[in-house]
Amino acid sequence: AAPAPTFLEVLDGKANPEKSQLIYAVLGDVTAPSAPGNVKKATPVWPPANTPTHFFLTPSGGLSPKPALASGKVSFTYDPANPVPSLGGGWSFGNDPNGAVDQRPLAERKDIVRFVSDPLDAPLEIAGKIRADLFISSDAPDTLFVVKLVDIYPDGQEILLREAAAMARYREGFDKPSPLEPGKTVRLAFDCNSIAAVFNKGHRIGVFITSSSSPAYEVHPNTCEPAKSPADLRAANQTIHISSTTPSAIILPVVK
Repeated sequence: AAPAPTFLEVLDGKANPEKSQLIYAVLGDVTAPSAPGNVKKATPVWPPANTPTHFFLTPSGGLSPKPALASGKVSFTYDPANPVPSLGGGWSFGNDPNGAVDQRPLAERKDIVRFVSDPLDAPLEIAGKIRADLFISSDAPDTLFVVKLVDIYPDGQEILLREAAAMARYREGFDKPSPLEPGKTVRLAFDCNSIAAVFNKGHRIGVFITSSSSPAYEVHPNTCEPAKSPADLRAANQTIHISSTTPSAIILPVVK
């Protein structure tokens, strides 16, 4: 078949193809030349065909294909006076580290909780929108949750693939902001943007959760009203609830 006309050729009067051709890059293991991924693919629609697949958080810090049978929770304290620094992601257009950056420099921070799968028996390709589905509580009237999707290499590298954030007050929609009740469990489900990538065999899927990423996201003061001075900032005790009735998970668009 003849190659599809380019955008400029269509603008110059060449017939537009019947189907769109979206060219997208599939990220992959950069340490193994023969690894799947690191290619470009074409599709007439986005996302390409995929199966939204739940990876449920476990109380022990794992990821499971099924919700936890026993109830559990994972907690951390978020202090806006000491936010987690942004390390990669898509926020910077300057000279700051951007894109797929190793997260290991943040390993000692106590305000990041980590959930990691077992090593994969076979490559796992994803293409499309990632979603987080968290059941959370806090002792603050409003706060922020940040989710990082990480490709963990056998040598220990923790390569950031995607990062996204959501404010608790908008859990029912941007048109229905409401404060949190201290200690009450609520559902916080949000879009974590789109990606195409392959987790190679032997790699592990990582889901890192925190409440800040500065300067990618404005530091949340853990109040409903804007902080007017550093004295208005307050620390928040954050909890992620994990059980069959509070099945916190990340949902990945798995491609066959």
